[in-house]
Amino acid sequence: MPRALRLLRSAAVLAGVLPLMAGCDEAPGPPALVAEPPAVSDLQLTPSTFEYTGTEDSVRVPIQLSVAVDEGDGGVTVQYVVRRQFESGALAEGALAPVDGRYAGEASFVVARGAVGLYVVTVVASGAGGVGNEATALLRYTAEDLGPPAVASASVDPNPVTVPGAFTVSAQVADPDGLANVARVVLASGGAEFALCDDGGAGTCGFGGTDLPSPSGDVAAGDGRFSRRFSVPAGSGTGDVGFTVQAFDRAGQASEAVPLIVTLQ
Repeated sequence: MPRALRLLRSAAVLAGVLPLMAGCDEAPGPPALVAEPPAVSDLQLTPSTFEYTGTEDSVRVPIQLSVAVDEGDGGVTVQYVVRRQFESGALAEGALAPVDGRYAGEASFVVARGAVGLYVVTVVASGAGGVGNEATALLRYTAEDLGPPAVASASVDPNPVTVPGAFTVSAQVADPDGLANVARVVLASGGAEFALCDDGGAGTCGFGGTDLPSPSGDVAAGDGRFSRRFSVPAGSGTGDVGFTVQAFDRAGQASEAVPLIVTLQ
């Protein structure tokens, strides 16, 4: 076949294929390989501030939630959880329901009267496409301050202390706003500070400086008795060592400083 005829035949074949390819561009493509997860946005929390003026030890905080949801590939469940800022335990959790094109619901959670501060509300949606993004909002809980904390007593056991040895410092602390309002209890001497703990020995209340989180020697968590156990190594000097014990609440108010003497012998 002459070369010119072969080129004409190839051109004709190509001309017939091109319209078919153009038609394919307009046809539906294959299904997506990755399912589309739902997405939440525009989380609205009411109220954003809750101020308590009563005197009960525990307070129920009501909230209303509303969030916009792009349902992705469908089958959507929208859930919420309420936590205190920087803490992991859930104070309330549940599901939101479709309402007027959004997902909404009412809930409440209980806090100790003195547990003032920020609370985080997190909403997440899951569906046929998997788990989507999160939306968060903050609620500030405040309560009328009833006064500063007080250190009712402070003690050392044993005292005097035989070197080498160990001793435990304990302080009984109260607050008119409740123990939840006590931010920290501090044992101080010569510029050094140590946290006394009401954590049942869990080692969770160290707050930096010269202090390190470690098992505290506290016996029972949440009883208002703040303690810490100290070791005295061999070769330590002997004599009287002066300390002070002071409690601080979440508003920054301080108790009177209570003096304490530890005798090393």
